[in-house]
Amino acid sequence: MQANIRKLKADDIARIYPYMVLDFPDNERKPQKMIEDSFESGFMEGYALCQEEDVSVTDGSGIRGELLAYALFVKLGDVLLFDYLAVLPDYRESGLGSIFLEELRKYLTGYECVIGEVENPDYCTDPEEKKAMERRIRFYLKNGVRDTGASGQAYTVEY
Repeated sequence: MQANIRKLKADDIARIYPYMVLDFPDNERKPQKMIEDSFESGFMEGYALCQEEDVSVTDGSGIRGELLAYALFVKLGDVLLFDYLAVLPDYRESGLGSIFLEELRKYLTGYECVIGEVENPDYCTDPEEKKAMERRIRFYLKNGVRDTGASGQAYTVEY
């Protein structure tokens, strides 16, 4: 059994979106149709990490085998904005997120830079959610992402 990265197509979003509903709050998650249209127009791209038992078996999409993790990006010329990154719940805390990030670097070499954003825990009033935000920040820093110190707001979310 091995894990491989697959480039996603617009049709793959229907398979990933139910996980996105669980992984991202409503105020941070774009509607499925918007994401699909963004893929179709070339405004977004994405990748899935899949565990493959039989590489000859495919559902006709970019995703083959069991989905382990996914990442979606907004394309801004030669810059990518990390829009969504998630490891499926059964695989969290296993180091798979770090492996996925490292492998993604090989696929994103044609871009000037990749920009990410995380929720700003300074604006969170829920202690448990604040811990989760701080854990996400530590994850990115541990994996070589640099903190620029920039902050901002998109809709009602502080980043």
